[in-house]
Amino acid sequence: MQRGSIKQHGNYWVLKYRETVVKDGVRVRKDSYRKLAPIDRNHQPKQDGTAPDSVRALADVELAPLNAGLREPQSADSLLSFLESFLAKGEGGRGRKLQHATVGAYQDMFKILLPHLP
Repeated sequence: MQRGSIKQHGNYWVLKYRETVVKDGVRVRKDSYRKLAPIDRNHQPKQDGTAPDSVRALADVELAPLNAGLREPQSADSLLSFLESFLAKGEGGRGRKLQHATVGAYQDMFKILLPHLP
């Protein structure tokens, strides 16, 4: 479980944390940054210069999905493989079956795109 690091950056409190992303089909860890709150009357630094408890609470909310394992890295599928599997399944959003005419139109569009895909 990570807590991240909160620092002042300009007029904002910024959270720095590590997350897993997919780069060129390989999972790698990288630093990510998120603005939490402006430094104003409600979010003044403590006497020792650290972030107030209200900003720490915002950071905990931001990191909760990551710490619970609910935030997944980007898909490792290529665009080509995604489109092929989408057309093969013939399902739209929320698992609804696409009409035959819709699938046919999508396949025609896919044929046009195919020469331009890597």
